[in-house]
Amino acid sequence: MDNSRHTTRASGEQMPRQAKLLGRLIAAPVALVVLLVSCDVNNLATPGNPAFLAAVQQGSATPSPGSTPAPPGSGAFCPVPGSTFTDTWGAPRSGGRSHEGVDMMAPAGTPVHSPVAGNVRHHVSSSGGLSYYLEDAAGNVYFGTHLQSFGADGAVQAGTVIGYVGSSGNASANAPHLHFEYHPGDNGPINPTPFARAACGV
Repeated sequence: MDNSRHTTRASGEQMPRQAKLLGRLIAAPVALVVLLVSCDVNNLATPGNPAFLAAVQQGSATPSPGSTPAPPGSGAFCPVPGSTFTDTWGAPRSGGRSHEGVDMMAPAGTPVHSPVAGNVRHHVSSSGGLSYYLEDAAGNVYFGTHLQSFGADGAVQAGTVIGYVGSSGNASANAPHLHFEYHPGDNGPINPTPFARAACGV
């Protein structure tokens, strides 16, 4: 038996296999490099990446859990443009009451605007005088009182004049203002000062 011929045939069969194996070993790192370049690792969607933040601002990405939402009032119309006000939430009032709104100080007759679109209903009481209730599509209620006179009612758009600053009810004639309240979900009032600041840009 010719062993040399058999050995030569076996070596010839192994060489293509070795070549294929070597080709695969070389191709794997090359494929990895191509994958990384195509992914552009500098633009991976991570919350701290500027590209990600730009996408969030354009509405094409979702902020990570725990991110701070826009405050209530962002994008709303200022109820009394040009008014001055401070945070007096919870301040004592006559009869053992506490203040449940923000007093937006302005000259009598200054227009009062609807902060959002919704439905306005007028109301009159001895303490508040001329007042309004505004309910938006989400069920949030905005209450304003001490008006000098009423404006539009029924369905209104944001910015519609729905009244005029005054001192009706138990308000002082020397300090005309709009007492403004915010009731999210038609529940009890919460401090409306952050809403007013965001809406009025102050």
